Amino acid sequence: MKTKGFLRFVLEALVAFALVLAALYLCDSKRVFASDELNNHIRKKWHFLYQYAKDKKPIDMLIVGNSHAYTGILPEIVKKQLGMRCFILAAPGVTMDECSYMLEEALQITSPKVVVLETYPINGYVQKELDGQMLSDQYASFENRRDPGIKWKSSWKLFSLDNMPMAWSPTLRNHDILFDNVNLLKHNLKNPEPPGFNPKEEYLGRYARFKKGLTLQTLKQYGYEGAPVDGSSIKPGPDAVKATQRMVEMCREKGVPVMFLTIPMYHEHVSGAEDWHENLRPLIGKTPWLDLQLPGFDSGFGPECFEDTYNDNQHLTIEGAKRTTLLLSSYIQRFTRRQ
Repeated sequence: MKTKGFLRFVLEALVAFALVLAALYLCDSKRVFASDELNNHIRKKWHFLYQYAKDKKPIDMLIVGNSHAYTGILPEIVKKQLGMRCFILAAPGVTMDECSYMLEEALQITSPKVVVLETYPINGYVQKELDGQMLSDQYASFENRRDPGIKWKSSWKLFSLDNMPMAWSPTLRNHDILFDNVNLLKHNLKNPEPPGFNPKEEYLGRYARFKKGLTLQTLKQYGYEGAPVDGSSIKPGPDAVKATQRMVEMCREKGVPVMFLTIPMYHEHVSGAEDWHENLRPLIGKTPWLDLQLPGFDSGFGPECFEDTYNDNQHLTIEGAKRTTLLLSSYIQRFTRRQ
């Protein structure tokens, strides 16, 4: 009798588990708990990258990184200066580990002439110990990647066992909108398909957001509080080292030249820029590297070039992105001649 009772318990548990999985699958497939898609520029990047691959439109320069990349480079200027189609494959707050899987998927469908790796994601993070906004950013980027095989493989590297179910299921991740954002829930129920994109648009991944530079108030804050970023303390941890080496090796296996790019923050925003450079140098080695944070470039980037913030993460304005893109284009000309 005890055996029958135990078997019945196991059967009931399996049925309950199956029902839960079925409910999760239904909610996920119908996008009931999908995030706000009003401005999902991560999904937009992948949509157009795959569309260009389908249409056999070549990507000449592929830039991989985080928000510093998509706010700091203007592909239209690259096109004008070099005649190259430049695509920015970047997502906010991603680590170098996530960047490595973004690059792996991109190289499955594109054959760029050069890959540019942004250095801001190279730091001392521990991938499986991320939490808060950093973890949410990895979820968002992971969700919008398309290749199921790479997603499955990467999920074991990117997330702890506790967080892996949330990475795969928007329902588990976003179920709080049931209480916190009923309007979004109603919208999702009425719109089970994500919004489309204009097929005539030539979207190349940039998301330049900031038009006004540093204010006098923020400039004074540097004077009496100092730099909010200590470059000497930023060092690549083991996860960043392995991911960066993996990205360089992927490019070399594909025969694609690779270089690094450091997009600057205001020179008074960062102390120890040279120390930061030296901390990354052993990892980057002899790979070409344009580090615009180094002293010597600061004269070309005035207050008008930077987002008005004293937070440690500062982005370029459109004016700053113009100057960065011109310097990158000039560097690429020299870089490609050496290949």
